[in-house]
Amino acid sequence: MKPFKISNFAILSLLAVSSYSTLAQAASGKVGVKPKPAFAAPKPQKLIREVLGTEQLQGYEGRFGETFTLGKNTAFNFTLKSAEYSVGRVNIGDAAHLAKGDEKLLVLHFSIQNPQSKPLNFGAGYTIFKAIDANGVTRDFVGDLAREVTGEALRITLNPGQKVEAYTAIPVASYGEVPKLIVQNWYERQAPIIRYDLRGKVTKLVAPFGDPADAKGATASRLVAAKAGAFYPVTDYFDARLDSVTYTTEPIKTYAAGTGKQYCTAIFTIKNKGLKSCRFSNSYFRADLKDADGEKANYNGSMLKASRDEEAGNELAPGEEARVRFYWALPLKVEAKTILMQYGYNRESRTYAFEVPTP
Repeated sequence: MKPFKISNFAILSLLAVSSYSTLAQAASGKVGVKPKPAFAAPKPQKLIREVLGTEQLQGYEGRFGETFTLGKNTAFNFTLKSAEYSVGRVNIGDAAHLAKGDEKLLVLHFSIQNPQSKPLNFGAGYTIFKAIDANGVTRDFVGDLAREVTGEALRITLNPGQKVEAYTAIPVASYGEVPKLIVQNWYERQAPIIRYDLRGKVTKLVAPFGDPADAKGATASRLVAAKAGAFYPVTDYFDARLDSVTYTTEPIKTYAAGTGKQYCTAIFTIKNKGLKSCRFSNSYFRADLKDADGEKANYNGSMLKASRDEEAGNELAPGEEARVRFYWALPLKVEAKTILMQYGYNRESRTYAFEVPTP
């Protein structure tokens, strides 16, 4: 086999290429630096754990009496004046809001002011009110606002600098304090919100509506001890007052009480406490009775006029009253002890236990 020979021309070509590469590196100041490969593998990146839905909105820590501006393009000034717990009725325009038996109302009193240089057509649609109750449940407000003095629904054009006083309500759990309130501009939900720590700052429930076992006055009683001669918010629009209780062996609506029995009759005054005319009927109330032996006589579905054996039912204007009569069959010589009154259309309602006066 013949030995492999490199020609002089090839040797000179290789020397020329080597010299050119060295001169190029010297000109760039990178003599002795190894050239980088055309492709470099990416360095491994550290993954950051991310949990969706846990980012807290930016906001202010609110205090009663302080004014905050909510939003920018649709801005309004908000000042929380006071707050109270209630199981009573909250009228907002034609709507009457009443807490269920396992609820109470957080009632908020505040002012709204227009900080802009142009008129602001303001209403409930501008606002979001949310409360975190003692059970950790987020509760929404009733969806409307009322003018403080009149109770009419708040829909107003505020001129620059003009202010209006208002209120609203949030149904919350009947048990315990509401620790947090959030107020927000509905149109600018990414704008800073206001957070209020309400613990120890809300007006307490008073007797007989508050549970005496709760020293903080933040727990509502589901069974309210009621006295004759006083009005109580039994239904959404009507208060009821026990006026008198009597016994008779005479027939009612041509029906006798039965052998060895008598009728117990109770006369109530009902009053329209809403802001609109409203009709009542026997289905609007549920009146049960407990006797002195602890036996219960259920509501018979009949509500009569106070002095006639005719079914009661009428439309009452705001503030107007009517007298009605309920009756139950009891054993002779057994007296009534308590009349249990509820909202007939809402079996989850609060119960008012009217103590029957001693004859």
